[in-house]
Amino acid sequence: MYAPVEGKEQETEEFYRELQQSTDKIPKKENIILAGDFNGKVGNQPIPECTGTYGEQVTNYNGAALRDFRAFNPCLLTV
Repeated sequence: MYAPVEGKEQETEEFYRELQQSTDKIPKKENIILAGDFNGKVGNQPIPECTGTYGEQVTNYNGAALRDFRAFNPCLLTV
């Protein structure tokens, strides 16, 4: 999948809303791997089981949206 480019906040919100709706339909016991270009810079603040400390120092809007989505869905593996 491909998230909207940075600077398209409304499209990014819609993208994650639709992605969450799709994710909610999958049984929680299933393993889910999301792959694609999320157009995000997630920074280097760690989120357990999500991101480490090796990212760029910068976090952009798309990166924050991805971090929020991933933190809300701990069963997902995003690559």
